[in-house]
Amino acid sequence: MPATRFINKNSIAVQLLTAVFSIYFVITLVVTIVHILAEYRDTKTYIQKNLKEYYNTFSPALAHAMWGLDSAQIEAILKGMLNISSIKGIKLINEKNEIVMTMGSTTEEAAGDAIPEGINLFGHTAPVLYSAVDTQYKELKLGTVTLYSSRTVVIQRVRLGVTFIIVNALIKTAALWLIFLWVSRHFLSRPLKALTSATREIDLDNLEDMKINAEVIRDNEFKVLEQSFNSMIENLRVAVSIRQQTEIELIHAKEMAETASRAKSEFLSNTSHELKPPMNAIIGMSHAVLNTELKPDQKKYMQKVDGSAKSLLGIINNVLNFSKIDSDQMKINSVEFFLEDVLNNVHARYYDSAQKGKLGFSVEISDTVPNALTGDQNRLEEVLGHLL
Repeated sequence: MPATRFINKNSIAVQLLTAVFSIYFVITLVVTIVHILAEYRDTKTYIQKNLKEYYNTFSPALAHAMWGLDSAQIEAILKGMLNISSIKGIKLINEKNEIVMTMGSTTEEAAGDAIPEGINLFGHTAPVLYSAVDTQYKELKLGTVTLYSSRTVVIQRVRLGVTFIIVNALIKTAALWLIFLWVSRHFLSRPLKALTSATREIDLDNLEDMKINAEVIRDNEFKVLEQSFNSMIENLRVAVSIRQQTEIELIHAKEMAETASRAKSEFLSNTSHELKPPMNAIIGMSHAVLNTELKPDQKKYMQKVDGSAKSLLGIINNVLNFSKIDSDQMKINSVEFFLEDVLNNVHARYYDSAQKGKLGFSVEISDTVPNALTGDQNRLEEVLGHLL
């Protein structure tokens, strides 16, 4: 029988592969999400650090423009700062906490580095300090400036990294799937397929050259299974050999018993046939003598001879019947006879024995019993004789 493919959706290899990689996929998904969140947080921290550096770069010029109340220069500086991709909005406030100028996306709630709930912006707020000769190099706070960025900037920055992380996870998953599939086929499916094919080819009538090879080199579970199957085959070989030897002995014993039975039956049959003619002659001669005029003692002796001869003839007939039954040669004749004749013969045969035992022996036939019958008269007489 050709071996069927062992890799299918219900195979152990596929089920194991599915279970392992389902767990691996969940773990990889969780790790990837944590990695993306960490990347998002690090990128946001980096942008906030950049906002602080941008503030340090533009702060002296902005402080000088605010000291000179030069609105045009302030606007130019803010526009220059807004050209930076990380900066999405700027808000400038004087020392009286009045808004001097705003550009881009700003919010009144976004103060300092905090990100209020539901607001897409985050920023960096710092004081505008002016220090020059006319202030004796003392730092004067002219107001505060807030540089805003947004989560959209962070997402744009991490998009490439996130894409790489996802692609990397998918590539690793696919590669591990293929590697694990190859390994499972090589170390799991192939030995199982070899064991299955070999066990299907086991023939109890041809175990001499039968040996299972699971195609495994290392001493693992499949090697133990292979050795167990080969040990089982060896035990089967011994059991079959013993069974075959026992069958041969039983057949020989049966043949010997049948031969002995046939010999016994033939011996009994031959002996019975050889004894019946002399016994019939003795019975015939005794009847002839009994029909002549005899003295009472002589008649009595001849009657005993006649009864004994008939008894011996009955025994010989029984032996002959048993031999026929043993050799399956027993036949039942079907002829017409009278029941009265059968009973008279039985009465005549066993009357003297009943008298000797001081027993009464008579024959009565009911009117409801038919006299003319069809069957084997001799067998019926034998049965009635055995009953008596």
